[in-house]
Amino acid sequence: MARIYKPAPIPEAYGEAMADIDTMTTESAFMLHGRLRSIPGEGDALAAILSEQDRSEPMPGCRLYLVARDPEDADAVWVTEVWDSEDAHQASLQIPAVQARIGRAMPIIDRDGMSQQRLAAVAGIPRAC
Repeated sequence: MARIYKPAPIPEAYGEAMADIDTMTTESAFMLHGRLRSIPGEGDALAAILSEQDRSEPMPGCRLYLVARDPEDADAVWVTEVWDSEDAHQASLQIPAVQARIGRAMPIIDRDGMSQQRLAAVAGIPRAC
């Protein structure tokens, strides 16, 4: 069943990041596209954990964090991330809420079904995101 989310207002904490959105260039962006696979039957649970977001907790440098399901594989979850820099991405992994989500997801991830690709941006329309 598809869930429809009403966009939340952008918290003040995001104001600075949103104000300089035009300063991110394709050369400076750090991008990852990854496929995770859950152990059998846990795709919904994995997608739910990866989709959790506390909008009150700033995620400095994050331009896009998109969780998607594979309509042909119930246990597959795709994650696309765009960051200002690799340092911003690495810093996000130290945030307690992110570490907690990773800790809850790890037991249901099939590590043999994981793949990740770093991408180099060529073009984009940040305002459309």
